[in-house]
Amino acid sequence: MRLRRPHDTILRRLLCDHRGSVAILAAVGMTAMLGFLSLGTEMGLWYASKRSLQTMADAAALGGAFELGAGSNSAAISAAATLDAKRNGLQTAANTTLTVHAPPVTGKYIGDPRSVEVVVSRPQTLLFSSLFLKSTTISARAVAKVPTSGDPCVLALNNVSSDTAYFTGSTTITLKKCGITANSTSPQAVAVSGNATVNTAFIRSSGGYDVSGSGELETDSISTNAAPTDDPFASLSAPAPGTCRTQPKGTDFTLSEGTYCGGLDLKGNVKFNPGVYVIKGDTLKINSQATVSGTGVTIILTGNSSTGYAKVDINGGGTINLSAPTSGAWAGVAFYGDRHAPNQVNKFNGNSVTNITGAIYMPSEELDFAGGNASANSGCTRLIADSVKFIGNSSIGNTCDGSGVPSGTAAKPILVE
Repeated sequence: MRLRRPHDTILRRLLCDHRGSVAILAAVGMTAMLGFLSLGTEMGLWYASKRSLQTMADAAALGGAFELGAGSNSAAISAAATLDAKRNGLQTAANTTLTVHAPPVTGKYIGDPRSVEVVVSRPQTLLFSSLFLKSTTISARAVAKVPTSGDPCVLALNNVSSDTAYFTGSTTITLKKCGITANSTSPQAVAVSGNATVNTAFIRSSGGYDVSGSGELETDSISTNAAPTDDPFASLSAPAPGTCRTQPKGTDFTLSEGTYCGGLDLKGNVKFNPGVYVIKGDTLKINSQATVSGTGVTIILTGNSSTGYAKVDINGGGTINLSAPTSGAWAGVAFYGDRHAPNQVNKFNGNSVTNITGAIYMPSEELDFAGGNASANSGCTRLIADSVKFIGNSSIGNTCDGSGVPSGTAAKPILVE
């Protein structure tokens, strides 16, 4: 007979007893779960810190770029960037550092003289991650660019449609020392198609541009996704029409300022005396054999829902020499389309002896332009409309000193990185 020792029996029972094992496993699992939860919470704090730093960096880069666009030196650029960063939390962020580079020293825009780079960094206080990391620093970076500035000879105001600045057919368009601006966010805001050839100082689009078919685009600078360009005549409104005057009989005559109801039909030698001409309803038609001239002239196209809104129809073959006033409320405006007019088409089918000095402004309408400029090298013409379509050979000048035509405003900086 073999006797078992008491301690052997106790040990066997202990080894064979599975009661309480689930609680032990649960305790171990909960510890791991709490660890991951703590780490996840800490990473969330890092993400919030990253967002805060990115806001500072974006604001600082834009602030510095505004100073760059104004021609300021590096000290002023850094001061402006720092000020805008403080406005977005830098002042209250302990141990946060801000570095400004103009031009950028890293990234796609390295060395670009029209860009400003800002890096904002902040060391993080470690919580659970201190078990794995000794230290960590979160950084955010932003680059803002000042688009090429200059006067737009063509400004398409529509902000959503495609082909708002459209060049088509077998045409050659030359814009002398000025550019093309489209406020549309469409990827095809500026479009060159068919056999059109466009030569311009710059393209600035709030969306994109497209060249198709046998079209050619020659330019020194292209900016896409740019901030919209301000409407230079946004404050102007069509005056209330006065007493209706009638068109003189015959084909050759001189017109005086006033309101002309039911349009004008010009066929011979017509001179516009200086002043403001209000065309109420119907069409201002300039026929192919007409010779039209005038200095200090603004032609306003207006109407209402019952009369309709006046529009322009100029046929090729005529001779046109019109210039806008150089001072006063209508300085620089040769043609003004009522901003309440529907999206109708205005046709300027000129030729090599068409010379309009001033802005052709149709903010709610389409402007079809097929006209040369008799003094393209010294002339000054602005085409500003909801959309602008070139359908013929054209050459537009940008010698606008003393013409009353406003210069283009500096382009607004945009974030590019």
